[in-house]
Amino acid sequence: MLYCDECRIAFDESTRCPVCGNENVRTPLPEDFCFLIEIKAMFSDMLKSVLNENNIPSLAPSTIGAGLRVRGGAMFDRIRFYVRYEDLPQAQEIAFSMFRADESSERTE
Repeated sequence: MLYCDECRIAFDESTRCPVCGNENVRTPLPEDFCFLIEIKAMFSDMLKSVLNENNIPSLAPSTIGAGLRVRGGAMFDRIRFYVRYEDLPQAQEIAFSMFRADESSERTE
C-alpha cells in the first residue's frame, strides 16, 4: 500500500498516484488521513455520527467555498471524508454499508 501526500489517498495499483500522477509516494503511516468517500452534504452528519460512534476521527471539508454554499445552499455541496490510515478498513466497511448504491461515493477530481 502506498500514500500520496498531495491527494491524501492510499492505493496499491502502482507506484504513482492514480489521481494526480505524483511519483513521490510513500508507505502510509497509521496517523495519515486518507480519502474515504465524497458524499452529498445532506448525508454528512449521518456519516460523521456513525464514524464517531465507532471512535473513528475524521476530517470532512466541503468541496465548495463558503460563498457558493451560501448562494446555492447545501443542496450543491459535497463533503469529502478523510480518516486515519489505521481506521481506513473499518471506515470503508461503514461507508460501503451506508452508501453502497449511491453514486455519490465516487471521487470526482
